[in-house]
Amino acid sequence: MNVSPRTAAGDMEICRLPQLLRNLVLVDGPARTGKTTVSRLMSSFHGVELERVQEVFDNIGYMSGFGKIDRDAAAAMLRAAADMDIYNLYLSRNVNCRPGDQTGILKSARTMRYIRRMFAAEGEPAEQRILDEQPILMQHVHYQLERIGIFFEAFADILRVVEVIRHPADLVAASKSRFAQNLCDSLRGVYLGIRHGETAVPVFAHGWEDEYLRAGPTDRVIRITHGYLVRSLETYHALAPEQRQNVRYVKYETLLNRPQDGAAALAAFLGTETTGRTAAMTRELARRDVDIDGGRDGRLRAIRDECTPQNFERLEEMIALYDGIDG
Repeated sequence: MNVSPRTAAGDMEICRLPQLLRNLVLVDGPARTGKTTVSRLMSSFHGVELERVQEVFDNIGYMSGFGKIDRDAAAAMLRAAADMDIYNLYLSRNVNCRPGDQTGILKSARTMRYIRRMFAAEGEPAEQRILDEQPILMQHVHYQLERIGIFFEAFADILRVVEVIRHPADLVAASKSRFAQNLCDSLRGVYLGIRHGETAVPVFAHGWEDEYLRAGPTDRVIRITHGYLVRSLETYHALAPEQRQNVRYVKYETLLNRPQDGAAALAAFLGTETTGRTAAMTRELARRDVDIDGGRDGRLRAIRDECTPQNFERLEEMIALYDGIDG
């Protein structure tokens, strides 16, 4: 009896059994929460690589969360992507050399590290250096905590998650311009979308597609961030204790107010140490004369005028949830 390719594939388990990477940290949260500041700080720690923004991590998370890709395949793809990323980093392949980009090597805490690696031996010597040094690969992702289970399946004991959060009023004010247009209409922002009639909406708008298309930018960002915060907290509290201890919330405002304490706590969480470069970065953050709470009442009044009463209630719920998070 002949077996169709589809039936045969259904019986197949996709895997990636070797594991070159031994340490991974995901820096997660919505856009505009301060993830780049946190990532730059952590890149100064001993053994932590520069910030990476590889959309494949987000996209596999989204597809797996919606059941559009089998979990064995998703986990295998994540493991393969991480191993390839750390190998390429050790040869300075696919690194960003644009002078002004925050993710570029010229903004890195260790620019010369990546320049020297351009001339390093590839193949087995590079593999051995990775195994000996056990670097911490740092991936900047978005909206993944609510679907973090697939990452724990892929990376088990090597995964740490830093979930960066920001006061909801400040986050909405900083983010609303980003949602002035439908994200799925962008030619250069390659967002995965959900087909809806003749158009598409971002995966964040699943279940309220028509409302997303009708809404203004303030209403859009409130609904997206509120839904994500509620679902991600539910996911976090449902994790097994050994997984929950590998997730750390970081409040952006707290980090700016106490950068030295924040750096020390993050380094301990990652199982590494701060360095002289960390001290320089924390001094720079401490010198910022920023009134974290300044103007927040005005921002709240402006948001109230720009959104529906129902969405302002969602914002107030987000603030209450934010205040209850230890970060």
